[in-house]
Amino acid sequence: MSEENQNQEDKSKAEIKEMIKSWEEADDQIAELNKKLKDLKDEKKQYENYIIDYMEENHNIEVASPNGKIRKAVSKSKTGFNEKVIITGLTEITKGDETKAKDITKIISQKREIKEKTFLKKAKK
Repeated sequence: MSEENQNQEDKSKAEIKEMIKSWEEADDQIAELNKKLKDLKDEKKQYENYIIDYMEENHNIEVASPNGKIRKAVSKSKTGFNEKVIITGLTEITKGDETKAKDITKIISQKREIKEKTFLKKAKK
């Protein structure tokens, strides 16, 4: 191996080591911030539950705050599809034929597109 090739290889090794170090530092910072964010969200949820209880006990739909008003809102959403929901619905459509419903569900499940994503993950020590 020529000296020039050896120098290039050493430079590449140094670059990848620096990139790995930077990636690990960023990953550690993200993990720390995510923990702080989770703790803050948990704290906020406790305040929210207390305020909602107060509003319900006093029959208020809004309360004053230093920054305006806080209004109690209710949202509704449907759960996602899962195998049990699909089989139940198809059993109704097929007039109680659960075997046919399971077969259809299996076909649907097999036709689902699989997406692949490449990423880095720290190995546990």
